Amino acid sequence: MLSVYTNQQKLLAASSTTKVSRIESVDSELLDTRKFSLSLNSQAPTGSNSIDLELHTYTPDGVYLTGNHKIAYEIDNNETNSTVTTYQNLKFDTVVELEKLGIIRGQYKLVYNLFNNILGSYSGQKLWIKEISPSRRELRIQLSDNTSVKLLDQLDKFKTHWQELEANDIFDSFVLNFGFNETFQIINVQFVFSLTDPEVIVKLYNPLPSKYGEKAKLWISEELITPILDTISIIPKFIPNPTNTLAGPNFELEEHDGGSIATNYKNWNDLLSSNLQTSQQLIDAQFSGSLSGIKLNTSFRIFDNFVHYSSAVERVKNFKYKIELIEHFSERIQAVSQINGGDITQLNLADFYIKRNRVVSGFDDFEKYLFFESTGSALYTHVGEASGSLSIDLIRPWPKTTPAPLQWQAAFMRWSTAATEWKIGAAPDPYGYFSIQESSTTDTASNYYYNLLEIAEYYDKRNIHKLQDTIPAHIQESSDGEQYSLFINMVGQHFDIIWRYINGLTDIHKREEHPKDGMADDMLYQVATSLGFTLLNGKSSSELWKYSLGVDENGVALKSAIDSIPTLTDEKNTK
Repeated sequence: MLSVYTNQQKLLAASSTTKVSRIESVDSELLDTRKFSLSLNSQAPTGSNSIDLELHTYTPDGVYLTGNHKIAYEIDNNETNSTVTTYQNLKFDTVVELEKLGIIRGQYKLVYNLFNNILGSYSGQKLWIKEISPSRRELRIQLSDNTSVKLLDQLDKFKTHWQELEANDIFDSFVLNFGFNETFQIINVQFVFSLTDPEVIVKLYNPLPSKYGEKAKLWISEELITPILDTISIIPKFIPNPTNTLAGPNFELEEHDGGSIATNYKNWNDLLSSNLQTSQQLIDAQFSGSLSGIKLNTSFRIFDNFVHYSSAVERVKNFKYKIELIEHFSERIQAVSQINGGDITQLNLADFYIKRNRVVSGFDDFEKYLFFESTGSALYTHVGEASGSLSIDLIRPWPKTTPAPLQWQAAFMRWSTAATEWKIGAAPDPYGYFSIQESSTTDTASNYYYNLLEIAEYYDKRNIHKLQDTIPAHIQESSDGEQYSLFINMVGQHFDIIWRYINGLTDIHKREEHPKDGMADDMLYQVATSLGFTLLNGKSSSELWKYSLGVDENGVALKSAIDSIPTLTDEKNTK
């Protein structure tokens, strides 16, 4: 325990480095303590008393755990060319010493003692208690070996040193040392020399605890510096879990090389003369690097399928803002088109057309669904998508004045083709996708928007994965909290895309009849290969759209053959 110190309560409450005290402050003020400095040597000369730096470990509530009776240290001097040492530092590695004690984590209180063992030592010969007074403050101590030359020499030097201090009326700190930081302050000493049994009579500042009786072994140490208590927290080193290293690629495998028969070259007009939807898909696949990647079959009729980390409310508000932006550009186009300005008017119109088209080109898939889809009909009539989800209702597209016949994917491809071909003087909206959108100022659009906003708010309140909920309340309520929340939602939308693709990994195990459900078309080749089918490259005899998109010239999908492969593999041994 820390009870050997008079400032025990202060030490228990300390959270930083603190000096310990063996004598009450009212008593220490009466003492003429040592005012001279010490000079320590890195290596003590042979025959001198040993100077030990001790480290003792306590729990935060002051219970003794374990300790070293001697730890390694170095002495750092300011020695340059000067012959006078103005200061010295003791250098030691606490972490290394604690590891020797088996301590690698937790909170502890450490006590550092620097002792000069005056008479006896922990590892060498010791003294023993012959007699204890009734007050337990006076002790008669004898040597464990009265014939030991070393002990007798130490006793003689101790007597000389004590008499020098006494002659100069200087108090120096000497302690009875029982080990494990059980040290007790000596305030007076008397030496009794005899031929057979030399003795040392000591008087203690406080009574000796009852657990120490006669014949208890000890030694006497001189306290060179005031002990220091430090409070530390040890964080264990991070040791990564062992991992298995994958083997490198096998470059010795033989390639399966099928025959190749080249087809005729196609020019740009040949590509655009085929089915419009097929042409645009082919153009995107072959010439647009920004459209690379696998398109997933995601239903945007419920937020559960595509909103995970972001905010559904912000997604809806963002789309409303883009609708209003499109309406603004449409109004400017209509106003400028009434002006007879020749080439200047055409250039202004072109600028507004391009800006409006860029808004639509920047739509994500959810916004494309709202803008280009007309009915939002379900893929199946016997499945309720909202059942078991966090959504209270299905998400329907933005209201249209006149429904469009195509689903949103095909409609976007159709509009994208027209936007790519558009030139000054051509029809700016050949398929009417801008004109059929219900104006955001009408009652129909307002009712739709607030209903969709209610669905989004309901979903956000129950979505425990929303990143915005990790923002502390004092930040959200600050002057810049709204902008910061918007930024976090943007980051969440980025990770929503990754989350969708992670969820899409399991789609390769689904076999659905509808081409917009289950496994994406871009995965058909890889899945067929994984089922053990070695497929030759279709470039040998297929047209470009069939090779690139898996469809014929009219856009008919070739997915049903792959969907039937598991059945074929299950029945290949059936007679």
